[in-house]
Amino acid sequence: MTILGWGPAAAGPQVASCRALVAGFGVRARRDLDFGRQAVRYLSSFPWPPGVVVEDLPYAAHLALHRVDELQPPKLVLVGAAARGGVPGSVRCRRLGHPAPATTGPAEVAEGVAEALAESIAGAGDLDHTLAVLGHWGALPADTVLIEVEPADCSFGTGFSEEVGCSLDTVLTLVREELGDAGACDQELAEEVPPPEAAPPDEGPPEPSPALAALVDYAGRRRAAQAHERGRGPGPMADGPEGIEVVGRSRPWAIGLDGGGDWWDVFPLDHGAVGIVVGDAPGCGVGAAALKSDLRVAVAAYVVIEGRFPARLVSCLDRFVAATGRGEGAALVYMVVQPDTGELRLCSAGMCPPLIVDEHGGRFLHEQLTAPVGAPGAGHRREVSGQLGPGATLLAYTDGLVTGPNRSRARGLASLLDAALTGPLGLEALCGHIVGACANHERRDDDLTVVGARATTTP
Repeated sequence: MTILGWGPAAAGPQVASCRALVAGFGVRARRDLDFGRQAVRYLSSFPWPPGVVVEDLPYAAHLALHRVDELQPPKLVLVGAAARGGVPGSVRCRRLGHPAPATTGPAEVAEGVAEALAESIAGAGDLDHTLAVLGHWGALPADTVLIEVEPADCSFGTGFSEEVGCSLDTVLTLVREELGDAGACDQELAEEVPPPEAAPPDEGPPEPSPALAALVDYAGRRRAAQAHERGRGPGPMADGPEGIEVVGRSRPWAIGLDGGGDWWDVFPLDHGAVGIVVGDAPGCGVGAAALKSDLRVAVAAYVVIEGRFPARLVSCLDRFVAATGRGEGAALVYMVVQPDTGELRLCSAGMCPPLIVDEHGGRFLHEQLTAPVGAPGAGHRREVSGQLGPGATLLAYTDGLVTGPNRSRARGLASLLDAALTGPLGLEALCGHIVGACANHERRDDDLTVVGARATTTP
């Protein structure tokens, strides 16, 4: 029988014989530090061998002590996130040794309990205090395993950083290894656990929290992406304009934010021309997503009027932002491609320079940064022209692809150029390669998007 615990430790389920306790530690509303609490809810959705208790332990040392003492598990697996100065998203699995931690004097233990309780009330906590208290009173089993994830973002808020979200499957694998063969466990429980419809309605686990749902959804998408390239986004448009292939890849800054503030759209225009917009609403998270919706609709409306003229369209958007105040500081580039001739015209508002890659190498279409949308004194918008030769690829992208806390724009542009020149030939695979090469090993604090376009007719 699998035991699930959802409330405070003192009110947890009673177990006649607890063979192992898998406990999660997390701090509510502290982004990555809430990983353990949410991850253990994910773990509890799987079948486990009889006598295995999977539950969330509160970040209060005295309550955790009570619960562990109550269950007396011979094996304890603790799951949580702790900042130890490692690589964000990395997973550490270590066995806690005996004797108990060095801080074992009565005064030190009392101080540790007080600090842990105060921090849990304040919404933050320290797993080390709890471990010290459990060790002092001999509540830690001889077989105690600590599985820690290095957080990337410990700020207040919901959702998780991408680095931590990627570690969910690794944590599941480690827990299963600690508890025995996962396949055997599943087969053993298949005969004992009744099907969901046979269980009374009030005995099922509660509905998952939005943060957990986002975490599980992200893990599923990650597993699907591993068979192809990392960062898979929307594929080629099945019903898009003729004569051109367009592929986009996006990664939100955090899980559960449905793409954040980045977007891209493609519009069929008169005489076979195609309009492509890549945009970046200011900020991150839900607020950026709301601004993105406003700007996206505004661009689509102006395409009907000025779709053939990039500079005019961006000027209309400047006036929209100035009049409404919605989306000030956003960046975008609007491009018009004539697939049959290869002619390209674009206007950029605060966006990084698009890149053309062909048989002669790669070149950026403009060097100077332009004013973002609605910026005071933006004035007359300048149009830039280019030419897409046979087999040439046009790449437009948002700032998050080439900049970050530890990366300058110059270094990011150099990385992008190298990835574009050395990537695979297929447009879909190339965009995935670029995202992987530019973002996989870099700390990010913004959404990122890259859009590739390639004419399928010969100019």
